Amino acid sequence: MLTVDKISVTVQVRGRELTILRDVAFSLEKGEILALIGESGSGKSVTGQAIMGLLPQTMRVTSGTIMLDEENLLTLPLRKWRTLRAGGIAIIPQNPMSVLDPLMRIGEQLIETRLAHDPGISRQSAREQARDLLGKVGIGSAEERLASYPHQFSGGMLQRVVIAMALINRPRFILADEPTASLDPQNANGIMSLMREVNAKYRTALLWITHDLVSLDGFAAHRAVMYAGQVIERQHVVSDKKWMAHPYTMGLYRSLPDVGKKGTLLPTIPGQPPRAGEWPLGCAFAPRCSRATVQCQAEIQEMKIAPQHWVRCVEPLGMG
Repeated sequence: MLTVDKISVTVQVRGRELTILRDVAFSLEKGEILALIGESGSGKSVTGQAIMGLLPQTMRVTSGTIMLDEENLLTLPLRKWRTLRAGGIAIIPQNPMSVLDPLMRIGEQLIETRLAHDPGISRQSAREQARDLLGKVGIGSAEERLASYPHQFSGGMLQRVVIAMALINRPRFILADEPTASLDPQNANGIMSLMREVNAKYRTALLWITHDLVSLDGFAAHRAVMYAGQVIERQHVVSDKKWMAHPYTMGLYRSLPDVGKKGTLLPTIPGQPPRAGEWPLGCAFAPRCSRATVQCQAEIQEMKIAPQHWVRCVEPLGMG
């Protein structure tokens, strides 16, 4: 359904054009969940903005294609984007208030979203669909809650409202940009459970952008890891414990806290990621990698090391 094929993105900074995404590529089929993983600054949110046609004016896609079915999203005029967003595709942001109007009742915002993409539907029918969706996403007393304002909901409930808004036009593809980052673990687990149900029921393709590796076990069978503006590993995960081949991916997992080892220091990855536009030759992770060789200073091409497993590394774990 969605194919991101070697897109690169640049940004204008003080008269200079810096490359911040480099040949990012992955695909997503109908009904799949793909987790796009990376720390802050890795490029995952910029990738999401490029897919949704929401890059800031200082950024532009300089190469590659983004295909939704047979349509190249990079060539769409603004008018077509307005029709497509929340109709064929939808976004669930990290901050619900970035898409909700604090001065409008929740019901009105849901109804407006429905009517905007299906002018032929009656207002009463749109209202009934809004009420039913609030119930389906776990908001009790849905009829009464239609009259509530955003400030009358908790953070977890607001995220459920935004999910209902994303679903109301039955999109083919949903992009969720760290939607649980500001929620407590209980609410975050509830949102992820809800998204699994949505994915299973509607067969909606879901791109889940996150830095929370722990929560992915049992959630996303397809994963792509980003570092320094590149996808460095992609795999259809068979085992949550044995899918990592890139040294950076393993470093991320090793640095996770273990509740069974209280009082011990967390392992860390030495050094710092390179600054955007100041990429080293060859592998961007090589200056921090204990497995780096002279060959890592050359251009690193993505390698297929197993069925449905690709890694941008000449010394992947388990291969030498």
